[in-house]
Amino acid sequence: MKRTTSDGELFLSIRRRGGVSLRVQLERELRLAIQRGRLKADALVPSTRALAADLGLSRGVVVEAYE
Repeated sequence: MKRTTSDGELFLSIRRRGGVSLRVQLERELRLAIQRGRLKADALVPSTRALAADLGLSRGVVVEAYE
């Protein structure tokens, strides 16, 4: 499981094993962060490259999740 933080507010958890694609997991984690108030409407999210590096994902997975 990889975890990352952004400005101490954005905590994401991605599991390599579990049967759910990495993109879907990342989308769910981002939605949860929004719903729980960890990611505000005007907050800056990490760049796709930075988040991919933090989570050990390909940039393409992050780009697809952000879209």
